[in-house]
Amino acid sequence: MRLRLTEDEHGFRLEVTDNGRGGAAVDGTGTGTGLAGLARRAAALDGTLDLSSPPGGPTAVTMTLPREN
Repeated sequence: MRLRLTEDEHGFRLEVTDNGRGGAAVDGTGTGTGLAGLARRAAALDGTLDLSSPPGGPTAVTMTLPREN
C-alpha cells in the first residue's frame, strides 16, 4: 500500500494505492460501504473522492478537500 498526502493553495489531496485484486466500488455495488461513506464525507466538506479499481487491480483512491478560507 502507498499513501501520499500533498497540499497546495487550493487544499489537500490524499492518494491511497494498493496492489489488491481490484473491483472496488463507491456506488454501493461493492461488498462494503466504506468507500461510499468516505465519498459522502468528502462531499460534505465540498471535496471529492475518485476511484480507479479495474478487475485485477490495482486500486487507487484519491480524496481532495478544499482549503478553508
